[in-house]
Amino acid sequence: PVAPETKPLPRLFLLHKPVDVLVTHRDHKGRKTIFDLACLNPPLWPATNPRVMNVGRLDVNSEGLLVLSSDGPLAQAMMSPETALSRLYRVRVRGQLKPDEITAIAQGITIDGVEYRGAEFVEEYGQEGRANRWYRCVLTEGKNREIRKLFDHFGCVVNRLVRLQYGPFTLGDIPAGDIREVPAAKVKDFLDHLAKKGVTL
Repeated sequence: PVAPETKPLPRLFLLHKPVDVLVTHRDHKGRKTIFDLACLNPPLWPATNPRVMNVGRLDVNSEGLLVLSSDGPLAQAMMSPETALSRLYRVRVRGQLKPDEITAIAQGITIDGVEYRGAEFVEEYGQEGRANRWYRCVLTEGKNREIRKLFDHFGCVVNRLVRLQYGPFTLGDIPAGDIREVPAAKVKDFLDHLAKKGVTL
């Protein structure tokens, strides 16, 4: 028998996903996936490292932070709307949101029958007169292509989307295509944080 206190500590990894790479184990069309990246294959990803699953997704045209977990229940908890971990994105769009549209997004909105929880969209300063504008977007749910659909609903077209943060984990200076393991002490702190929120694994 394995008691909870003797259960091995889960391992978390932070991957900087490039564009044109799929978040899946294999693609029937032969397109590159995150598990095809050199950093996930020997010798940089040796056999001693665990099998991992992705925490959430980024579509093929998006880039940035992707968390990988060796523990399935932990990954599910991190993706759960009840846990409500914030996801920070930097998004470049053609067009501009009006103040009342930003307010509508913050209050929650329904598009094509799908309800989207309130999200924070903030336009970056100093972009007057530009066709493309950058926004900082914070979600706590992350439905499929949510940011793109919200912008599209208000006539804006996303042409770059970068995830910078997922919960307490940040992209930082990780190069595109590279991966780094979260230190065990930080993983333990995160598990303690989840436990205080009533999350059981």
